[in-house]
Amino acid sequence: MHPSAEDTMKKLIGANLVKEIKNSPPPAKEYNIHDERTRGFYIRVRASGEAAYYCQLDRAKKIRIGHIDEIRPNVARDIAEGYIADYKRGIDPIAEKKKAKAGTLLDYLNTTYGPWVEANRKTGTDTLRRIKAAFPDLLKTPIGDITPWQVDKWRSAKMKLGRKPSSLNRDLVALKACLSKAVEWSILESHPLAKVKPQKVDKAGKVRFLSPDEENRIREALARRTERMRQERDNHIEWLKVRKYPPVSSLRGVRFSDHLEPLFLLSINTGCRRGELFNLKWPDVDLDGAVLTVAGDTAKSGVTRHLPLNGEALETIKEWREQTTGEDYVFTGRDGGRVDNVKKSWAALLEAAQVDNFRWHDLRHTWAELI
Repeated sequence: MHPSAEDTMKKLIGANLVKEIKNSPPPAKEYNIHDERTRGFYIRVRASGEAAYYCQLDRAKKIRIGHIDEIRPNVARDIAEGYIADYKRGIDPIAEKKKAKAGTLLDYLNTTYGPWVEANRKTGTDTLRRIKAAFPDLLKTPIGDITPWQVDKWRSAKMKLGRKPSSLNRDLVALKACLSKAVEWSILESHPLAKVKPQKVDKAGKVRFLSPDEENRIREALARRTERMRQERDNHIEWLKVRKYPPVSSLRGVRFSDHLEPLFLLSINTGCRRGELFNLKWPDVDLDGAVLTVAGDTAKSGVTRHLPLNGEALETIKEWREQTTGEDYVFTGRDGGRVDNVKKSWAALLEAAQVDNFRWHDLRHTWAELI
């Protein structure tokens, strides 16, 4: 079938026409056959011979329905008429089709955004964890169906529970960023949360730092904690000895009982952020030159910094080096991997020292106050 200009204008799209197209050799160039019954419904025949049903919604917007081998012509016409009716009511079938293909927020995070953000952002794994933990009620929602109302409802509920606006804003930024990528990748037609604004935060809040008395109480609490852990280790050693189990090392011959005290001492003496210390590796520590290097790829600013070590910081890192065997991360957990959490031990220490409303990051403010 080699259509003339008249053939490409209008014909009844039915079984006979479809059969004729299938039995014809590929055309010299592609052409459209418009249905004489339903305006906007047509078949596009390509130069390769491939033919598919389409629906023209307006001059600039069309949607593919399917290949002529896959859908009967009367079914394709019904689909086209449904698209046209929806479009007249303000429902964009192209956007709806994209939303359905994108899947739920959880699908999108696991199969599309997750692999990208972990490969391209140094905090990608933490970002995924934050979104999943912050928005569990949205995970089963198609990403195109997420609404500002849902987010405002979530925010109101969290604020009633005492969550700070700054923390909620960080959660919202992570969610909006992942949906922005869906728009950039043409998975979504538009950003569903584009009009959602962050909660206003009091930026003139008081900067918190330790008073001399509070710092002394924390240091004393650390000393008590170390002695308690040493005694617990002594008791455990005796328990093993009585039962003739293999012995474990004593804590009496080392300065620190675990990583919490050296982390605290380095933070208050260098201004290092908690995450920067977690990521610190032994090659970044120059004991002879008394310099600690925060690599740019682990720093919040992305800029490498070389920090001089004062007397206490240098003594701390030297004594910690003597009682550790690892050659990679300076601070390792029980499994030998990188330490990534001291929330429970830090909270218990502050409670023991009777220090209130103080974050680990405030140690950086304390250091800045002292220099």
